[in-house]
Amino acid sequence: SPAAPPTVGSFDAGVSTLHLRDHAAPIPALHHALMCSGARPAGSADARKRGAAAWHEGEPRRAMLAAYRHFVQEAVLPRGASRKLVYQAEPVLRISLPGARAASGKPRADRDFFHQRGERTYWVPLLGGGGDSGALHVAAAPGGDELRALPAAVGECACWDGHDAAAGFVPNQTGAATVGLEFRAIPFEEYREDRERSRRSSHDLRLGEYYTVLTV
Repeated sequence: SPAAPPTVGSFDAGVSTLHLRDHAAPIPALHHALMCSGARPAGSADARKRGAAAWHEGEPRRAMLAAYRHFVQEAVLPRGASRKLVYQAEPVLRISLPGARAASGKPRADRDFFHQRGERTYWVPLLGGGGDSGALHVAAAPGGDELRALPAAVGECACWDGHDAAAGFVPNQTGAATVGLEFRAIPFEEYREDRERSRRSSHDLRLGEYYTVLTV
């Protein structure tokens, strides 16, 4: 059977609380998780917008991004031969709530969203994740349908070929929420910017937008 994705470093899980309760309305990632679970988030659309603005402009997000950049600098960049790394400027904050429905819908590979071949995808659990059903799941083989739980503990990081191997959640039966960061990176020498593919994506897949650069 395929080897488990390697653990590439340890993330400061002290940012895992993210002060989620400090907001009058769910932050965008929690709002998305509630919608995926079938729940209807409380509050008006205006209240949810205020909650999103408070998250985007607040100190918890700034602290998370600072810890994230430090992690990429110290744990991800040194692993490769390149001294320059293109990586996702802001990680995806994913939340899987307990329940009968999987968070984030059908597992997808990054190629479905027009990402370039050669990118590696990284997952860092920050909270929960105990038990297979609470973990992020990845296809056992590129293009395959069989999903297996990533064996990363809280604060650890696993990586895989997210371009071809789909990833997603299964229904979380652990009784506790899972919170984690997902991001992508590619050596600078391998990075190719394709404006047409970027326009077709739901993200602006360009340097200075979706991506930024770190150098040793």
